[in-house]
Amino acid sequence: MDKLNNKNSPDRQTGRTSRAEDPATDQKRIPEDPAARKNILSILAYLAAGDNEIHFSESDLIKKTGHEFGFTDYEIAEITFRPDKGLNVIIPPKKSDKLSLIYDLFEMMLVDGKVTIEEVAIITRISFLFGIPAIKLKTFYIQYVEAAARNITKDVFLHRMELFI
Repeated sequence: MDKLNNKNSPDRQTGRTSRAEDPATDQKRIPEDPAARKNILSILAYLAAGDNEIHFSESDLIKKTGHEFGFTDYEIAEITFRPDKGLNVIIPPKKSDKLSLIYDLFEMMLVDGKVTIEEVAIITRISFLFGIPAIKLKTFYIQYVEAAARNITKDVFLHRMELFI
């Protein structure tokens, strides 16, 4: 049967599930491991700098995420402006964590209002490392844009994507 017609499926009009999810309580999935948090923040910074500049909106998103992860302004600046050489990715063991990071990368890519080929290449490379083929990444992106336009929360969106990817 259709996977979207079960009791945990989002309501078609509100985007909410029957599990009483509320956009006000929608939070980033914060890894317990400090190395994983630093890895996510450094990947976001690497993506932001992918076009050789970090736009102020990208910087704001990095700061916001860093603060949510418990980093100080100094630590965030160290990670952002003195990144490790090259792209080092710790691959999350759970599919939900991989999809959450891809979601955050799409958010970073779009926050400054322009998408560069460098940003697309970085996200494609990371998704490949996660075992997500390009066609599924494209579907994820299309669904991400549609969900954002309809104000669907990150948790609801990721729940849907876990069923398809």
